[in-house]
Amino acid sequence: MFSIRSESAHADSNDALHHCTCDDSFRALLEPHLAALHAVARSIVASHDQACDAVQETSLALWMQDEEPADLRGWLVRTTVHKCLHVLRREDRRGRHEERAGVERSEACPLCDPGLPAEEGELRLRLDAAIAALSDELRTTFLMRSEHGLDYQEIADALSIPIGTVRSRINRARQSLAERLGTIRA
Repeated sequence: MFSIRSESAHADSNDALHHCTCDDSFRALLEPHLAALHAVARSIVASHDQACDAVQETSLALWMQDEEPADLRGWLVRTTVHKCLHVLRREDRRGRHEERAGVERSEACPLCDPGLPAEEGELRLRLDAAIAALSDELRTTFLMRSEHGLDYQEIADALSIPIGTVRSRINRARQSLAERLGTIRA
């Protein structure tokens, strides 16, 4: 069995490939793309472990292909995005379940005082919340552009959507974030 998952949670993505037990040709095919795949996955799922899992699932999917995809980079990014979206949907379902369970068993925390939020970091928390509130489609497209600097055509290819849809999703994401954060002025 082949695995690109690193033994260390903080290991470099290239180090992870050195622990794999795949053949040299597959390693040579995948290695140039690992850093970018980890970066894309990390921006979507915001967790190192989940990003590693998504990239590993993408690698396994490539391993199982009968032949190399024509546009390897596009195929890898698109597959990684789809694997990450699956992780997000699973986490959303789990979160709703845990929230319902928490409502049924509500316990007050004597150490927490919600009336005294830390002023420092409030903007970041609000921004994170605003980004998290975006739909998966808008959030993924927005983060691929803003966090990873992918151009519109690369995003369109990765998500298998027209470039006009990419532009409109990014615009709608920006408008939504501006509305949610509109009360904050520097």
